[in-house]
Amino acid sequence: MRRRVCVASDRYPDALRATVDNATLATHLHSPAMTADASEGLLRSLEELERVAQSVTADEAARTLDEATLQVFWQRWPQASSWAGALWRQLNADLADAATPHDRSEFHDVGGEGGG
Repeated sequence: MRRRVCVASDRYPDALRATVDNATLATHLHSPAMTADASEGLLRSLEELERVAQSVTADEAARTLDEATLQVFWQRWPQASSWAGALWRQLNADLADAATPHDRSEFHDVGGEGGG
């Protein structure tokens, strides 16, 4: 199956339209370089969002940010929020399991009964 994707690069500031097959796209998205880029991008994005949130309240942002920015946020936030929430829930479940006290873990083995 082929699908159209939007590819942006530093070399071409405007987004380019390219047709790629899903296998090629999946290979690229799961490459070590892409994973590192995604990790760095996520951390940078979180830092920027935190900076904005610390500098202006949500009410102030609604009143003072320009209309274009507010519209883009309104349009894109539901998808970003859904993805971030799903990732957070998965990590929370994984970390909650890892944080289970050792004596309550299903793998806790106290040894023999200590009988005689």
